Amino acid sequence: MKDQNVVHAASYMLRWFLTTTPFIGISLVFTTMFQSVNQPLDAFIMSISRQGFIFTIVIFIVASVMGYQGVIVSQPIADVITACIGLLLYWREFGPRGKVIQNW
Repeated sequence: MKDQNVVHAASYMLRWFLTTTPFIGISLVFTTMFQSVNQPLDAFIMSISRQGFIFTIVIFIVASVMGYQGVIVSQPIADVITACIGLLLYWREFGPRGKVIQNW
């Protein structure tokens, strides 16, 4: 690439996206796990959160506050929030006082 501005912008975006790669994996594991243990609502919530509901809300809020940089960081923020939602859903179902433990 000859245009250094494009290279700089792309490397900046990739740094943000790569910092939250583990959270993407966590979200996908939770989604798959909920599907596997017959929890369709939890799997649905996880699947629409990352690229749908959560991302839409985050991109509007963060972009209005931070501008162009907000657009870049909105996907990583949505990934972290989605992973936290997955953890909360997991804890609700499988935690010490979860539904699965009570029905054991």
